[in-house]
Amino acid sequence: MVEKVFKRYNCEHIFEHSLKVALMAKKLAVRFNSDPEKAYESGLLHDIGAFL
Repeated sequence: MVEKVFKRYNCEHIFEHSLKVALMAKKLAVRFNSDPEKAYESGLLHDIGAFL
Protein backbone atom coordinates (compact mmCIF):
# COMPACT_ATOMS: atom_id res chain seq x y z
CA MET A 1 0.00 0.00 0.00
CA VAL A 2 2.68 2.50 0.99
CA GLU A 3 4.70 1.71 -2.12
CA LYS A 4 1.66 2.45 -4.30
CA VAL A 5 1.34 5.91 -2.76
CA PHE A 6 4.98 6.73 -3.45
CA LYS A 7 4.66 5.45 -7.03
CA ARG A 8 1.45 7.42 -7.58
CA TYR A 9 3.39 10.62 -6.94
CA ASN A 10 6.43 9.48 -8.96
CA CYS A 11 8.56 9.27 -5.82
CA GLU A 12 10.02 5.77 -6.14
CA HIS A 13 13.42 7.13 -5.08
CA ILE A 14 11.94 8.35 -1.80
CA PHE A 15 10.31 4.95 -1.28
CA GLU A 16 13.65 3.18 -1.76
CA HIS A 17 15.23 5.47 0.83
CA SER A 18 12.30 5.02 3.22
CA LEU A 19 12.51 1.24 2.87
CA LYS A 20 16.17 1.33 3.92
CA VAL A 21 15.29 3.55 6.87
CA ALA A 22 12.44 1.20 7.83
CA LEU A 23 14.71 -1.83 7.85
CA MET A 24 17.30 -0.06 9.98
CA ALA A 25 14.60 1.21 12.35
CA LYS A 26 13.35 -2.35 12.78
CA LYS A 27 16.84 -3.61 13.62
CA LEU A 28 17.34 -0.80 16.13
CA ALA A 29 13.96 -1.47 17.73
CA VAL A 30 14.91 -5.10 18.32
CA ARG A 31 18.24 -4.04 19.76
CA PHE A 32 16.63 -1.55 22.16
CA ASN A 33 13.60 -3.68 23.08
CA SER A 34 11.02 -1.59 21.25
CA ASP A 35 8.25 -2.63 18.89
CA PRO A 36 9.92 -3.58 15.59
CA GLU A 37 6.72 -3.33 13.53
CA LYS A 38 5.93 0.18 14.72
CA ALA A 39 9.53 1.19 14.05
CA TYR A 40 9.32 -0.30 10.55
CA GLU A 41 6.07 1.53 9.78
CA SER A 42 7.50 4.79 11.09
CA GLY A 43 10.55 4.36 8.91
CA LEU A 44 8.42 3.78 5.83
CA LEU A 45 6.36 6.89 6.46
CA HIS A 46 9.01 9.27 7.77
CA ASP A 47 9.32 11.17 4.46
CA ILE A 48 5.72 10.90 3.26
CA GLY A 49 5.24 14.62 3.90
CA ALA A 50 7.66 15.34 1.07
CA PHE A 51 4.84 14.97 -1.45
CA LEU A 52 1.56 14.93 0.47
